[in-house]
Order: sequence, then C-alpha cells, then structure tokens
Amino acid sequence: MLPFMRIDHDTPTRHVKGILDTNYYRYTAGIAGEKFFEGLKENKLVAVACKDCKDCEDSHVYLPPRMYCECCFAELTDYFAVPDTGTVVSFTEVFQDVEGKPLSEPVILALINIDDTDTLFLHHLIDVDELYVGLRVKAVWNEQKNGSLLDIKGFKPT
Repeated sequence: MLPFMRIDHDTPTRHVKGILDTNYYRYTAGIAGEKFFEGLKENKLVAVACKDCKDCEDSHVYLPPRMYCECCFAELTDYFAVPDTGTVVSFTEVFQDVEGKPLSEPVILALINIDDTDTLFLHHLIDVDELYVGLRVKAVWNEQKNGSLLDIKGFKPT
C-alpha cells in the first residue's frame, strides 16, 4: 500500500497466536548486493557508478552498489572494484553490546569514505593507536570467506 492511500474497504485485521516458523523465508541481497558480497569473497570492494547524472553537480559512485541512481533514477549496471583504502570521516567507541551488556573490550566503529567513491562505509577499526577524523585506513581481510561483511576483519591505519 502506498503512503496516504485511501482505504476503500473495511476488512477486519487478523492476528496469529503462537510462534511462526520462519525457516521457509530467505532474505536476498538483490542483484547489486549479490555483486558486492561476491566481490568480498575475492578481497574486492565492488561499487557502481552513475554516468547519466545530468541533474546533479557530480557523478555518483556508490559503495555498496545500488540498482538505481539516487539522484537521476537511472539504472546502474557498470560494476567495478574500488581500492580497499579510505579516510575516516566519523567514529564512535562502543562499550555495550546490543543487549546493553558491557563489552570486555570497546569496539571502534567508523564511517569511512572509501577512495574513489561518494558514499560512506561503516565498519570496525582495528589496531588503532591514535584515532582522529581524517585517519587513512586499509581493509584487513579474513583468510576464510563466506560472502559477508565479516570477510573484512576491519580497517587499520596505513
């Protein structure tokens, strides 16, 4: 249903009591997401560029890739690898897990502007002695790959 769409019928809502088995459902990453995750298996960050942007001031290079340009809505199909280096633009130290329990060691999360891209990438920072905005970092890849964001251990200073 579209937002603000008028409902022309008065159908009563239903609910289900109990536990629903969700083993039959599978989330897919989509075409662009699949190319990104397949690239991770090969130590590559896969991005996509919009070459049709006439309405925007700049071209756009998206990482992770998207199916359509957020500016001109052109379909994006030219996927390519970008460097696994970048610049920290923001960061935070996390002291609690998602349940609010203290972590044994704080985790540093950073928004990283990956070189040659126009979007920000969120990931862990590791082996950091001095932390600041503008820090240059490089991806550290896990040896074992399964096509997930965890194929990257984190980003360490260069």
